[in-house]
Amino acid sequence: MNVGRPGGSGGPQHKGGFGNSTFNNDMRLDAALKHVRELHQFFAELRSKNFDFFLILLGAAAGAIVTQNASSIRLYAAVAAAIICVVFFGLDARTIEMIADARRELEKLEPQFNVNVHRVDSWADRAKRPFVRRLLECFTPRLKGRLSFISHKVMYRAVFVLGYLASIAIIWFHPLVLE
Repeated sequence: MNVGRPGGSGGPQHKGGFGNSTFNNDMRLDAALKHVRELHQFFAELRSKNFDFFLILLGAAAGAIVTQNASSIRLYAAVAAAIICVVFFGLDARTIEMIADARRELEKLEPQFNVNVHRVDSWADRAKRPFVRRLLECFTPRLKGRLSFISHKVMYRAVFVLGYLASIAIIWFHPLVLE
C-alpha cells in the first residue's frame, strides 16, 4: 500500500502528483493569504505600539520641560522632544507604507477566496437628512465613494506636528536662545 503517495490509497489523489496538484496550489494560496494577513496585523500593531512609545517619550520630555528648574535642561528637553516628533513621524510614515504593501497583497489574494473585506462607515452613509450628510462630507475626505472619518493617520500626524511645533516654540522663546 502506498500511503501518502500519489496514486496511493492513504491520501488525497490528484492528477499529476502533489507537486502540480490543485490541492498543493490551494494550500500555497491559503498559506500566502494567511502570511499576508499576519503581516498586515503585525504592522498595524507595530504602528500602535510605536505611537504608544512616542507618547511615553514625549511625556517624559514634557515632564522635564515643566518640572525642571535648570534652564539648560528645559532647552535640551525641548530639543529632544522636537527630535522625537520628527523620528516618530518618519517611523509612522514607513509603517504606513508597509501596511499599504500588505493591504495591496491582500486585495490581490482575497478575490481568489471569494472574500472582499472593505471599510464601510455605514452610520454616516445612512444619514437620513441631506444637510447632515453634506455637513459630514465637509469635514471628512471620501474614500472609494464612502465617507472616511478622520483616520489614525490624520490624528497621529496631528499629534506629531503639534508636538514638534510646541517644542520649537519652547526652543524659540527659551531665555538661552533669546540671549
